[in-house]
Amino acid sequence: MSDSTELATIRAKLKERERTSEYFNQIWEDEALPRLKETMVKGNITDYNISIQADYSEYGVLRIVEVVTRKRLPDNTNQELRRNVSKIFTPERSLHVTISFTIGVVKRTSGTEEPYASPGNARYHSPLMVGDSVGFEKGEYAATIGPAIKWGDRTGCLVNFHLFYGAPGVNEEQEAPECHLVHPAGIDCPTGTIPVRIAKIGAHSGYRMYRTQRASRSFQEFAPKVPPDERRVETDWAFCDLEGEGLLLQNCIRYAPDGREVEPHSSPMSDTMSISPKLRMVRCTGRSSGFRYAVVCETPIIVQQGPDQPTTREWYLENAPGLLAVEKWNAGGIGIPGDSGAAIIDDETRAFIGHVWGRNHYEEDAPTGPRLAYFSHAMDIFDDFESRYPAMGRPRLRTDTDTTSSAPIQPVAGGRDPSNRVTFVDGEVPRRSKAGLPISFFGDYIH
Repeated sequence: MSDSTELATIRAKLKERERTSEYFNQIWEDEALPRLKETMVKGNITDYNISIQADYSEYGVLRIVEVVTRKRLPDNTNQELRRNVSKIFTPERSLHVTISFTIGVVKRTSGTEEPYASPGNARYHSPLMVGDSVGFEKGEYAATIGPAIKWGDRTGCLVNFHLFYGAPGVNEEQEAPECHLVHPAGIDCPTGTIPVRIAKIGAHSGYRMYRTQRASRSFQEFAPKVPPDERRVETDWAFCDLEGEGLLLQNCIRYAPDGREVEPHSSPMSDTMSISPKLRMVRCTGRSSGFRYAVVCETPIIVQQGPDQPTTREWYLENAPGLLAVEKWNAGGIGIPGDSGAAIIDDETRAFIGHVWGRNHYEEDAPTGPRLAYFSHAMDIFDDFESRYPAMGRPRLRTDTDTTSSAPIQPVAGGRDPSNRVTFVDGEVPRRSKAGLPISFFGDYIH
């Protein structure tokens, strides 16, 4: 990995951006974003997302408002958006802000649209660590195992529920289907070998995969300027009861492939993150991307997915400034297929921030900008555990003092609470790639 001087330079750039971040976010949420949304409504643009990225130079931080739409914008809408940004972020405000436009993918793809790098952590390991390859038994899916979780008297691991898309028995008739998690994923096993059972699915965020949402407490706590009616996030998690070798899962992230770091793995995760994640430098190991650094967004992206869908916001990761070239980040950075479920760890405190569930994707002729990796915040994930299964209480990271045994695998106590705050969103599924769907496609799985 980069030496301490390079990391110190990156942190200095983030500190410079952080210095004006609160001021920027106040203007962005109170003035700029409402104006941009009005312009989109007036132009009848109903399928878009808007994020904030940044360029860093000797002259300071240049913030970039990136507008991604399904189709090319009409010239009058494009020009009005440009005027809005320039009129609001005037020179007197001492913030350098520009705007860019990109055409985004809104379809499923089954071919190679980008030269993805070879998987960085796809082989068998013992003992298991966070970031290792997993899949469902006899499936063609590969994803990433998250941290070991203690939930009541149960010991399990956290993964994305969409990993089990198409798995036998995973349907609305069964609350806890007979479906096993294996390591490594079947497609990662050398010829003549089979993966090892490590867990069995015990609870999850709900059927109608990709369509379940909940109110976000992380936005309320850490992005209070986000309007209350936009504080909704996707929920996409599964709790799998560990068994056999899985019970030895360690809450350290593996530094893979060999050579990216001097040490083979991190120290144990400290706890779940209790402070704002904005502009924090983070570590992450995915089955496909391997060990990488990234930066949490300055403000959550806004996502509109059709005229009848509610506007939502999502946390995302940016490429760390100056660490990986854009081409290398796009081909091998966090969120490429197979990275679903990868844990995001604060670089300074080793606290668990959340897990990766997807990535954006652009049309082939769009400008080559850095991709964004979407993630669910740990606070929202664990809130969803509690509201769906109130009899079980709140889960937490397993610690070294917890036993490696688990209670006999039974349906989760209490079942789901039908009065919880989760809503099922009808209509089209979210229009962003899932980072852990069939690697046999070797391309993003776009919705």
